[in-house]
Amino acid sequence: MHSTKLEAITRIIESFGKSGADEVEIVEGSLRIRLRRFAGGPVEAAAVDAALGESAMEAAKPSQGGTPAAVPAPMHGVFHRAPAPGAEPFVSVGSKVQVGQQLCILEAMKVFNAFASPRSGVVVAIHAENGADVMAGQALFTIEPEGAGA
Repeated sequence: MHSTKLEAITRIIESFGKSGADEVEIVEGSLRIRLRRFAGGPVEAAAVDAALGESAMEAAKPSQGGTPAAVPAPMHGVFHRAPAPGAEPFVSVGSKVQVGQQLCILEAMKVFNAFASPRSGVVVAIHAENGADVMAGQALFTIEPEGAGA
């Protein structure tokens, strides 16, 4: 994402924090930002919609052709590795994943948001603990393209 876009998003978040609004959604082309204030909560509790996509997808691209890449959280929320307590996790270290395959659930404001892999490969690291509070942009997984480690 260009720094001018990041600066604009930062200004939007700051303005939202100073306003009395509970929710705002801004759509410009493929960029979509939705901010919600938790009841009595601070601005940093606002959620950036998973549809923001561009910054999360850019961050998930490898820096070089076959190198592992971090997959960041697209929004603030509670990280859930499995569909229910006691159930098997969606993925584990060593799991082969495809683009669009569900990796986890991010819970925000009692809404459970499925989070899918932006790339195919093998999960080489999981950076968040089950039930942990994660921030937008925080690395959740590292995925290495299949065959890159050989």
